[in-house]
Amino acid sequence: MALRTIVTQKLKSFFSLIGVLIGVTFLIAVVSIVQGMNVYMEDQFANQLIGLNTSPCAAHRALTPATSPTTNGGNGNAVRGSPTTTRTTSPSV
Repeated sequence: MALRTIVTQKLKSFFSLIGVLIGVTFLIAVVSIVQGMNVYMEDQFANQLIGLNTSPCAAHRALTPATSPTTNGGNGNAVRGSPTTTRTTSPSV
């Protein structure tokens, strides 16, 4: 009975088929655009604002040959001071 209705109402069946195809295509296009925008936001926009995918680091004073631990008996006087931090760091996760 259903197949007979589809065959007898060819134009209605054709428009129904076109409607389903357009709907599925639109849904796939919207999902692809949203996923692409998410990737763009993470890779480009967020990296520039908050430094995503960066590691926090601290700068330490460089050891010179005159103050290195090996030249002053190894007592660590060269690294006794507190390290200075960089100007910008990213939050730790």
